[in-house]
Amino acid sequence: MSRANSSCQNQGGDLVLPRNIAEHDAIWKVAEENKLFQSWIGLHEEQQTNTFYTSDGKLPSYTNWGLSQPDRYTAYGDEKCVIFWQIRPKGEWHDVSCTKHYSYICQKPSCTLSSCQNGEICLNGKCSCQSGFTGSRCDVDIDECKESPGICQNGANCTNTNGSYTCTCTAAYTGRNCSINIDDCKTDDGSSKCLNNGACIDGEAKFSCKCQDPYFGSRCQFVDECKEKKNLCGKGTCGKFQNGSAYCICNGTGYNGIFCENNINECLLPSPQCDDTIATCIDTLGSYECTCKAGYTGKNCEATCGGDEDLILLVQVGLIEIFQAKHETYSEQKYIQLTLNINEVPANILD
Repeated sequence: MSRANSSCQNQGGDLVLPRNIAEHDAIWKVAEENKLFQSWIGLHEEQQTNTFYTSDGKLPSYTNWGLSQPDRYTAYGDEKCVIFWQIRPKGEWHDVSCTKHYSYICQKPSCTLSSCQNGEICLNGKCSCQSGFTGSRCDVDIDECKESPGICQNGANCTNTNGSYTCTCTAAYTGRNCSINIDDCKTDDGSSKCLNNGACIDGEAKFSCKCQDPYFGSRCQFVDECKEKKNLCGKGTCGKFQNGSAYCICNGTGYNGIFCENNINECLLPSPQCDDTIATCIDTLGSYECTCKAGYTGKNCEATCGGDEDLILLVQVGLIEIFQAKHETYSEQKYIQLTLNINEVPANILD
């Protein structure tokens, strides 16, 4: 075996040693094609331990011993070496004396440390490529954007780089593959963007606040004084500016003042509601009353009384011409009738 091993090493290789069933089958095929019935493989026993090691002193990752092998049969010397016995169906391993003469198959590494590109390593005769590269020498860049469509998520743009890729995220996402939604509800210090205990609702590159009364605004930053201060305007209506500050609308309430707190004396207004020639004005809370003189009625004593008795009363106080002027809608017949009624008034009443 030593001569076979030396021959392989002189060629820059080692005795063949399958690492898995696929390599075992490949060796069997080579042996069959070349009629190599028995061939050395790179495995040997050390120090009578009945344990076999590879040429670099490691335990094999794969074995395919024949029945009752290894048996350390000593009739032909200590069996410390191993051959690949090319028997059907796929061959098997036997321990044999190292002094025997068999054919051999050499395996030569397909790479060296210097032949593997992009910092990759030569492992068991092959360049072991890390992510981002492929090829026998790890010199072919993998275009992850084409190989893995959608690797950049949530609408991000993918850009291939040498041995890697980058994702350009939209404003709403972050992370290596733009898979992490940015919490737009948080400020840089981790506090909520919604003030005054408002509930923040996160969206895609935006947020909204659900405010608690009396707060409002995009961040619950304003106070609605109309809600905060109940009955602020008394009898009036409460309005608010854009920043929530309140103002009171007192029109038509009978009150004035900043908070509609002052009762207006309508009787003292420059244009009083009651005509003082026919009525007396009495102020009330938030309003007024007109006490009409005889012959007038209505809220502001604006209507006259239309019966015959009322006319007689007017005559008694000398207002017949005023009455007639206010009753232009009376027909001539009615006027004549009223005149007759006046003529029928006893003389002592008219006096």
